[in-house]
Parts: sequence; structure tokens; C-alpha cells
Amino acid sequence: MSDSDLTKKYIIPNLKPFFEQMGEMAISLNKSFSKFGKIILQYNDMIEQWSQRISTIIKPLVDGTIVENYKSSFEEWGNYGWTIIESAPISLFFEIPQTQIDADKIALRYLKKSELELLFKDLYTYKIKKLELDEAIKCFKSSCYKACAMIVISMIEQKLLNFQDRNGEFDSKKVGGKAVSRFNTYMSNSGGIDEKSIKYLLYCNITVFLKKLFESANNFKDEPDFLNRNFIMHGMTKKKVRRKDCIKLFLALKNFLLLSEFYNFKC
Repeated sequence: MSDSDLTKKYIIPNLKPFFEQMGEMAISLNKSFSKFGKIILQYNDMIEQWSQRISTIIKPLVDGTIVENYKSSFEEWGNYGWTIIESAPISLFFEIPQTQIDADKIALRYLKKSELELLFKDLYTYKIKKLELDEAIKCFKSSCYKACAMIVISMIEQKLLNFQDRNGEFDSKKVGGKAVSRFNTYMSNSGGIDEKSIKYLLYCNITVFLKKLFESANNFKDEPDFLNRNFIMHGMTKKKVRRKDCIKLFLALKNFLLLSEFYNFKC
């Protein structure tokens, strides 16, 4: 998928609300001006704010600095456990939240029931084990979040294993964090990573998330705050798996599959 196709599919639609609201404001201005000429002064600040917000999105797309400007921001969102949210404006990931709590609150605004249903529907369009997805969604809707997390983590790891089967020649397959490292090494050496491409932001975002998810358990001494595959899958977690943890995992699964489309690797 080219950058122009990516822009048309994922970025331009997110600009629509800006222009719709600008249009509504223009109509309001016109009506107000015909009746109360001086009332237009009240809109000055609003016009300036919208101009700045639109410029924040448009300028980097035009001058090609979007990756340079926002790479660290997309990575930090991955550190917070959040990968790209299609129902949110692309500009959401341009700013780094101050805390984990802030990141969760901001992200969850765009992941209400209707958006989650669209996410689940989208996942069914990919080549994944549909029965496992059925079970994961059923557990999620029944508030069985640990069971849901275990299924989705296994689905993500299965894709990392499939990747090793279908891309290049490996003597043996790696699991967990070693599988993530192998994936990153392969992608870096494949020559297909363009660090100026918009889709590189998704790559940075999802790989940071995967590194955190599959981080070593260090002999299960100290459980990290971030959701950890080893603690959950080996029954060593002492923490309650929450609804938002499962949402993060569903998003990560979808975005890894999306990444495979962008970079044309098999998983």
C-alpha cells in the first residue's frame, strides 16, 4: 500500500470532521453577520484555533516531515499500550500524554461499544482463526478478561510464528520476545522500511508495543506494570486483567495484520 493510498484511506477521512465543523461555523457566521455585524468579532479566537489545528495535520503531510516530527510520539503511545485507533483522528497520536492514566482516558473516548463492534467486524476480514476470535470476543463481552487476553495474546504470537515460517529461512522458530526481535531484525534488513514513509509510524508504534508485551519475565521476580505475556500465559500474574487491557490487545492484533498489508509480509 503506497503512502498516497494510506493517506486517502486513513488520514483524509479523519480530516472530514474538521472541515464539516468549519462549514457549520461559516454558515453560522453568515447568518450572524447579516443580523449582527459586530458579532463576527466573537469568532476570531475560534477561527484561529481551527486554523492551527488543521495546520498541525496538513503541514507535515505537505512538507514530508510527519515521520520526523511524530515518531517519538507514536512510540510513546506504544509504551502506554495503545496502537493506532482507526476511529480516532490521526492527530491524536501527535501529542504524548503525560501519564498512563491520561493515555487510557484519551484512547477510550474513541473506543465505545459501537467502535469496538467495528473493530471486531474488521478483524473478521483478516486471515485469522475465526473460532478463536469468536471465543475471545465472547469472553470479552462476558467480562472474562483474563481468558480473553490469553486467547488474543496467543493469536498475536501465532502470527509471529507464522511470520518465521513464511518469510526467509530460519533454522528454528523463536517464541515470545525472541520472536519479536527476529521480526524486527528481518524488517530492518529487508530493505523495505522507508523511515520517511507515513506507514513507518505504524511500524514504530506496534513494534514498541510488542516488545513490551513479550518482555522477559526475568525469572518472574517482579511483574511489570505493562501487560506481560509471560506472566499471564504461565499463570504467574498477580494483577487483574482489565477490560482496557483486552481492548489494547484486540487493537494490537488488528494493527499487526494491517502492518503485514502495508509491508507485504506473510503471517
